[in-house]
Amino acid sequence: MIKMWYNNKLMKKYIVTMLLIVGGFIGLANAQETFVGVQVQRINPNITEPVFRFDRQTDSVGPVVSFTNYETKNLGLTAEGSAVFSGENQTTQLYTALGGLTLKSRSYNSVQPYVKALAGVGISRVGNILGDTKTSVSPTYKAGVGVDLGKGKVKFRLIEGGYQYTRFYDQRQDAIYLSSGIVF
Repeated sequence: MIKMWYNNKLMKKYIVTMLLIVGGFIGLANAQETFVGVQVQRINPNITEPVFRFDRQTDSVGPVVSFTNYETKNLGLTAEGSAVFSGENQTTQLYTALGGLTLKSRSYNSVQPYVKALAGVGISRVGNILGDTKTSVSPTYKAGVGVDLGKGKVKFRLIEGGYQYTRFYDQRQDAIYLSSGIVF
């Protein structure tokens, strides 16, 4: 029975994902950097227009919070949580809890570019006007780049953009996201 459990590919993915989440949340207790902002996410993007327009069918918006504890001058453990909502009356909801690494150029006082790679779990809830709700849980992976501006303890996260992969309801879902907010 244990051998069958260990050979299950999905279980292996969940174990790796949970280890990455735990690693990211280690920095939570002594976070040297906290980010609070808003995130806009587009599921399965089909970029055909030169101008970004918010579409209620494919786009979601909501809060995002992250905590980073730098283990070296530039390398930090990051824990991130987000909740985005879309559709009429916010009938589609996506919650994520992610952990991973952030590499940030902290040498410059006023401009600090960074990259990050996170993994964790996502929960999708889809409802309709009749009140029926479907829920799906999936491993979630996120890679992003961004830049923080400002000096001192409080900075402005000008922009962060990236890619997020999930597999809800047995369907691959690719997403692009943009976020902005305050870093302290």
